Amino acid sequence: MATLFEIGADMLALHELLTDIGGDVSDEAVEAAIMAWLAENETNDAVKADSYVNLIRKLEGEADLATQEAHAYQLRAKVRNNRVAILKRRLLEHMTATGRTKLVTATGRTIAIQRNASVALQIDDDAVYYSEIDPKFVRYECKIDSDAVREHLENGGTLPFARFGEKGSHIRIK
Repeated sequence: MATLFEIGADMLALHELLTDIGGDVSDEAVEAAIMAWLAENETNDAVKADSYVNLIRKLEGEADLATQEAHAYQLRAKVRNNRVAILKRRLLEHMTATGRTKLVTATGRTIAIQRNASVALQIDDDAVYYSEIDPKFVRYECKIDSDAVREHLENGGTLPFARFGEKGSHIRIK
């Protein structure tokens, strides 16, 4: 079967042929040939488009499944990391309770308590009112407000850093 672009080229060639002859298909044999060619191209076009739609749906399904699997793996990683933290905390508590800073396991592994370079910083984000904090202790992030920019441009304004591009297109399969 021809590719979608070959089918499209055939349909354009037929259109150009009909345009060149002024749409005159008074000869029944010519009309029959053109109608057969048109019917064949329309059938091939529909079959090829169905193939595209089926492939698109299959790939969308695979992408959804991959997203779900990625989420499941993220959850597994989180559970395992939490478990590692718990086990390390219990080992640290045991070594601290027994007054040791170093422990040699039965297989010869050495476990050592290392002190952090600095004291842990705890900030209660829920209780923070940024307007009441000295600005030198607050980091602000700048981000362009695309909704405000769009509204400004739609109202006839201009901005040196923004403009409207071409309107995009997309395929919607029902």
